[in-house]
Amino acid sequence: MKNRILIAKFKYLFMVAICIMLSLLICLSCFRRKNFVLPDTIQSVSKESYIHFSIDVVNTLFEDLTNNQSKYNSIFEQPILSFAQKLHEKYGTVFSFYVFYSWDVNSGLFSLADATDKYAKEFSDNAEWLKFGFYAKDAKSYNHTNVSEVIDYYHKTLIEIKRITGSDKSIDEFIRLDRYSADEKVVKELIKVGVKGLLITEPNDESRICYNLTDGQQKVCFEEDWYCNEGMYYTPTDIRLENINSDDDFYSLLNDVYMQKRIIIFTHEIYLDDFSKVENEQVMKYMTWLAEFAYETNMRFDYLQNEVNLYVQ
Repeated sequence: MKNRILIAKFKYLFMVAICIMLSLLICLSCFRRKNFVLPDTIQSVSKESYIHFSIDVVNTLFEDLTNNQSKYNSIFEQPILSFAQKLHEKYGTVFSFYVFYSWDVNSGLFSLADATDKYAKEFSDNAEWLKFGFYAKDAKSYNHTNVSEVIDYYHKTLIEIKRITGSDKSIDEFIRLDRYSADEKVVKELIKVGVKGLLITEPNDESRICYNLTDGQQKVCFEEDWYCNEGMYYTPTDIRLENINSDDDFYSLLNDVYMQKRIIIFTHEIYLDDFSKVENEQVMKYMTWLAEFAYETNMRFDYLQNEVNLYVQ
């Protein structure tokens, strides 16, 4: 009887030990790569290739600078801009921030008109790699069908960005609109006010028809990675950073896109504004890894509007 009890206890303890070991292996696999490792399958990239980083739904960045202007002696004391600067200094990254005019225009919440221009010179001095573009009037106006309202807030947004940053060189004219929404009339007016291009969705979201494109036009854009329609340029987004589920997923995505002429990567401000959150830490890790990939393969960073300028000169 005692032997049976001892055997039963041994089996139980053995199973517990196995479970603990498996748990440790799973944890180790989740965190096995702290640093980027260039895959052997990636030997070289085209000299014409470049990466474009963008951050969407930007609003709290300017509010934070304004609320802390007595505390921050530099824009790079602001956490998001500090992270961006570190990547730029080490790897040469450039960034586009696509901004709301306000989170909610009708509620009296903070808007760009309330933002401080204390740091205008510093923004201007860094305009070569730090640019801002229109995203939407506010979080409630993503259905871009009211032509006069869209164009009115596009102008208001650019006026305030130029005031805040001290330079029209800080403006990005190749933008992503909220929910990829804009009809034919809006797109035509955006061309008139100087918008050079519109970023469309990722290939795995191709059922969502973007802006004024037809289903056929959007398919061509995905196939060719670039499309021009009556003076407006379009290109697909390749990687949404917060949707990367694991390191293996990251390397799989990288393997899919590294031979492209342009690699379009984006995330949202909310994933960069609190470094204590695990998901935010992951987004910053993968953004850093992509910067390391570019650095190790001599791939440059650039703005899409610069490519358009080559075509229209």
